[in-house]
Amino acid sequence: MAALIRGADARQLGQTFRLVFLAACVGILVAFVCLSLVEERPLQDAGEHRRSWKDWT
Repeated sequence: MAALIRGADARQLGQTFRLVFLAACVGILVAFVCLSLVEERPLQDAGEHRRSWKDWT
């Protein structure tokens, strides 16, 4: 890895950093979109009857 970095010029390292940073930003944005979609649809409506663990036994 060190030989690869020594052989790379500053422009190539800068471009690689930008691509890695861009990929990380895209991943975070996708995660936030997925999280917002999950939050829009609650798993259980609070107005429905509530069950405790005793109701299942």
